Amino acid sequence: GVQTCALPIYPVGHADSGGPLATLSGMLSTVLFFLLNAHHQVLLALGKLAAMIPPGTWNGALSGTAVGDLGAGLFEAAVRLTVSLLAVSLLTDAGLGLASRMVPQLQPMFLGAPLKTVTGLTLLVLMLPAWAAAVAGLFQVLPTQMGSLFPAR
Repeated sequence: GVQTCALPIYPVGHADSGGPLATLSGMLSTVLFFLLNAHHQVLLALGKLAAMIPPGTWNGALSGTAVGDLGAGLFEAAVRLTVSLLAVSLLTDAGLGLASRMVPQLQPMFLGAPLKTVTGLTLLVLMLPAWAAAVAGLFQVLPTQMGSLFPAR
């Protein structure tokens, strides 16, 4: 009889594997993961999780309010971190639209992508210190918010 497998197992270089460069990239990233001892960090995190919530002690009940508050906070943080890039992208598109109306010979399709890339990267570099401070603030509040998800017994 023919045996089937739930997960497809492709040989290296198979058409669905993404090609030899994708295979090489995946192999290099796996080697780098182990060379940097990142697997130790994963095991340490699992150990800390087991210390916080010992196996067999959590009943699976989460506070709906705490989950909702955490989700709302994460959404608010995401909007605050990305609104400047979205605004600059919108203004760049509006400027390109206005320029293409004023100068019909201007090709906004050819000029738009490099211009948006340069403006986005420039803003990214300028905003990096503020983003670093915002993300650091998020990580300072994260333990208390995660603690509210799993109240002490």
